[in-house]
Amino acid sequence: MPVSRLVCPHCEQSVEVQMTSVTRSRECPRCGKSIILQTSARDGRQPRRALLVPGIGAHSGDSAGQDAAPGTGPRVLSGDPRDRMMLDPEVRRTAARLKWGLVFFGALLLGVLAWHQFRLGAALSNVVGQQAGPAVRGAPESAPAVASPPSRPVPSLSEPKPVAKSPAEPPASGPSLVPEVPLGPQLTDQQQAMKAAIAFMNAATVEERLDRVRDRRMNEERIRSYYARQGDRPLAFERVEPLEVNAMGPFTYSFNVVLPDGARRKIMMGKAQSGDYMADWASFVIYSEMSWDEFRAKRPEAPVMFRVLADREEMFGRQFNDPQGLLCIRMLNPLDPGAPPIYGYAAKSSPTARALAFVMDKNPGQPVPLMLKLSFPNDSATDYQVWITEFIGEGWIARNW
Repeated sequence: MPVSRLVCPHCEQSVEVQMTSVTRSRECPRCGKSIILQTSARDGRQPRRALLVPGIGAHSGDSAGQDAAPGTGPRVLSGDPRDRMMLDPEVRRTAARLKWGLVFFGALLLGVLAWHQFRLGAALSNVVGQQAGPAVRGAPESAPAVASPPSRPVPSLSEPKPVAKSPAEPPASGPSLVPEVPLGPQLTDQQQAMKAAIAFMNAATVEERLDRVRDRRMNEERIRSYYARQGDRPLAFERVEPLEVNAMGPFTYSFNVVLPDGARRKIMMGKAQSGDYMADWASFVIYSEMSWDEFRAKRPEAPVMFRVLADREEMFGRQFNDPQGLLCIRMLNPLDPGAPPIYGYAAKSSPTARALAFVMDKNPGQPVPLMLKLSFPNDSATDYQVWITEFIGEGWIARNW
């Protein structure tokens, strides 16, 4: 414990006392009266001061020249400890800093809450305005279609409902109704995405449509080949309904396109680096590398990519007669769910079968949209039993397909 020299305020003699870096009281070694020591920042930088207090106990009657009392240790002081602590200037400065810090933090918190309240009010106003707006007219277009209704009920899906028109059926004539997209200078991101989706469906030529699809360089050959077979013209639709916000990440929006026959087709829009919103073309048209009729007729042994609706209905027989070793799923054509199904098989020990089982188990009782690669076995005995050679993914959206 350090020893410091000071002058006793009672006997006015120079004495040495032991003290630490906190405020303590000591008895004068000469007169025995109590001295309150006030400590400042650090030893050696600022001197300690002795505060004069009345004598305590037996020392009050002692003379100034009396010999030092035998006890020089700390003693209990009277009064409120907090009041004595506030006599220290450093304590008062620290208390002031804490007070102003709390005031600043409270003001900052109130500002943040007010800003969030303002943003929430603006968002609610935009939603109400969008729902209350009158309908405007869009251009007609024809969609890839199918002929017959389903032979058995198909539960509703989170993916777009299949179109039930024949490819040979002419496009619907007359205008189509779509929700109004406000034409002000400050459209929300979702409104911009909806406006871009309507422009994509109203495109009259392949060139115009290519400018509105994402991954054009990757998909251009497929798109040109597809519309060379199908013919390209505006899509006939009744309206566009908002579906999901940030469906596939930031600045992605999905919409339901209600077709003239009441079917719904899901379209996904994403923001490109240019700032424009682009459509995911492949998932919108439910693109596969072959039509189902061509696949059944040619029975290719090389894998072919398909977008399908799948459930866990099983059928074993002929070349696929091993229920213990094979996983079986039933696959429907999304563009014609009433057509005869195709049954796909994969070895239960394979990664493909494990991935399929996981997806099917988490969606029990309803068809699941999947992307798969399918191939026929050598010397296939039927046109409805195939190998599942690869599980590409759940849903119908993928960058490479």
